[in-house]
Amino acid sequence: MVVDEKKEKAVVGWYQVLSEPNEAYKRVKLTGLEEAAIYYIEELDSAYSGSELMYMGITLTPKINEVMDFNILDKRDFSSKLFTLVKIDR
Repeated sequence: MVVDEKKEKAVVGWYQVLSEPNEAYKRVKLTGLEEAAIYYIEELDSAYSGSELMYMGITLTPKINEVMDFNILDKRDFSSKLFTLVKIDR
């Protein structure tokens, strides 16, 4: 993860070497964001608070009975995904 000095933009990388069948619930917790700020994640088309992203993280796997766009992550071996965050005004 890389965050600019003003904490207005960030890029987060997710990398998977080997895929796992029936893998456990996964999240990527971020660091270095402004807790009170709202960040828009382009790839998810959603906005979250900095504190939510740092303490809860970006959800990578769906909860039981939850509908999720599985195109967000490529679950094959040696796959990766970049998430771009931009701080937005309230």
